[in-house]
Amino acid sequence: MAATHKLLASGQLAVAGTPQTIYDPTSTKTGMIKTIVLHNMQASSTEVAEIFFNGTADSTRMLNVSLQAGETFEWSVGHMIVMLDAELLKGQSTTVDKVNYFIFGAEEVI
Repeated sequence: MAATHKLLASGQLAVAGTPQTIYDPTSTKTGMIKTIVLHNMQASSTEVAEIFFNGTADSTRMLNVSLQAGETFEWSVGHMIVMLDAELLKGQSTTVDKVNYFIFGAEEVI
């Protein structure tokens, strides 16, 4: 079955120190991530947003970006990030519920 490019997940990042799952392909799908968009909703404060691949240690951090108030950051991955069952993306930011995330890509039923 062909994969279709779409919004895979969206929401708001958890507070630093408690990274939460932001994308988890189900056991019947392979996830293919192409773009991650982050937006700081703060009116006057900078937020640091972090994305982790399959863990929450420094060694699994794949993105660490400082966003000025009202700034949007788009990370277009050069190649798809392929995620299998039991692999997770987790995220956190300086302040809870102040950074929106949008994950775009495709899912393919396995």
